[in-house]
Amino acid sequence: RRRGRGEDPRAQGHKGRCDRGPPARSGKGGRARARFRDRKGPGCEPQVGHRRGVMADVFVVGSINQDFVLSVERRPAPGETVTDARLATHNGGKGANQAAAAAILGAGVTFLGRVGDDGFGEPLVRALAEKGVDTSLVEEVPDASTGTAFITVTPDGENAITVAPGANRRLTVEDVDAASGTIGEAKV
Repeated sequence: RRRGRGEDPRAQGHKGRCDRGPPARSGKGGRARARFRDRKGPGCEPQVGHRRGVMADVFVVGSINQDFVLSVERRPAPGETVTDARLATHNGGKGANQAAAAAILGAGVTFLGRVGDDGFGEPLVRALAEKGVDTSLVEEVPDASTGTAFITVTPDGENAITVAPGANRRLTVEDVDAASGTIGEAKV
């Protein structure tokens, strides 16, 4: 059933269930997916690799990043160091942000992407699953960093962004081809 405006997303049953999704497949990426799924968090909240068990209204192929936002009074000139910046971290990535927004608005969303094995990836994907996104097609790439974005923002709202794509660049045409059945079932 679809969630109406203002309805608690937990009413759909995806939060608090101990369903860890389908077993890890053998072959490419299976071991990484199994490592995520076998990890136990507090309680039974969705873990990386969580599958909601509904057909996707929206299928997103995209990036997942850890954003580091520095609020500064002004950007440094070349060779200059500016101090007194305020740091905030956020979940990011164009694809992850779209998937999260669609899920929050009530769409069934499946996400295909890659994260690194560096400690940033698992919490980012868990956050997507907690919003109701099917993350069963997100895999951890061994010996790769999770995508990161370094964003400086001035008081007038101007920003400058530098991205280190990391594991996002490890998503292949073959990965997309392997998900073609799921992609074809999605409405968008």
